[in-house]
Amino acid sequence: MKKINFNKMVAFIAVIALAAGVFLYAEAKNRPEAVKKVAAEGTWYFQGGNPEDPDSYSDEPVEDKPCGAFEETICQITAPDSLGKPQMSAAVPGTSPSQTVGEQIAAAAANPHTNETVLSLREE
Repeated sequence: MKKINFNKMVAFIAVIALAAGVFLYAEAKNRPEAVKKVAAEGTWYFQGGNPEDPDSYSDEPVEDKPCGAFEETICQITAPDSLGKPQMSAAVPGTSPSQTVGEQIAAAAANPHTNETVLSLREE
């Protein structure tokens, strides 16, 4: 008699555990996946001033100084948008060791050249 009650109790606990597992699995499947926010990349044009200052960029090119004519200073960059300005602290994918947008701009400003961030140069 005691053995039958023990077996019934073990079976009951197993059914409850199985039901709880099915319930938790169903809840996990119905939960929306976490949305990974990625800042949209934008193209920015250097307007003059400090090339490491996000306020020195606009989404419109400088009309009288086209990109590519001379290679004296930064003209066009690509960087994530941060409230209408380039995000200088954003990591640049594919750089080893990891670099930020600002670091790549500083390197290109010191020795005018293009890189993953600085897309083209222009006259001063």
